[in-house]
Amino acid sequence: MKLQRSILLIGFRSVGKTTVAPLLARRCGAPWSSLDTIVERITRLSIPEMVARYGWEYFREWEGQMLRMLLAQPPHVIDTGAGIVEHADLLPLIEHCTWRVWLDLPWEQLLERYDPQNRPPLTSLPPQEELRLLWDRRRPLYQQWANIRIEIAGKSPQQIADLIAAAAKQEGILRDTER
Repeated sequence: MKLQRSILLIGFRSVGKTTVAPLLARRCGAPWSSLDTIVERITRLSIPEMVARYGWEYFREWEGQMLRMLLAQPPHVIDTGAGIVEHADLLPLIEHCTWRVWLDLPWEQLLERYDPQNRPPLTSLPPQEELRLLWDRRRPLYQQWANIRIEIAGKSPQQIADLIAAAAKQEGILRDTER
């Protein structure tokens, strides 16, 4: 199997992008990268530390730079942070070199999965109010960015990876290699 474009996993916090990415990469015979992990490795700061010291704008700048770097590499699977869709300036670039998969989960199930202790706040609102604000703002952006939406409720990470790989093959994003 060979990827013709990088596959970008997008979606809200706690939907499992980082869990699905290595499974999908293995299924596609491709490497994978975690955008947040790369930002943390390069800056030598965790995202909560970075945000506390320098603010969200600083993190978003690094996030955009690192995504551009990853897109210059051969096609692979990339899991992104939930806020990547806030980078309207990146959309024209990624439309040409990626296939975007939106991992979507109903609001009620998202609330069951979400742990605010693992996420730096974006606002001064209580965690559930902030989550709803972000949910309402980002859902239309995920829809705008996505080539395909995968409803993940009730599916295991492996089932999700298999669904994405099958859709990628059908779309010509993932092709059999000739021997």
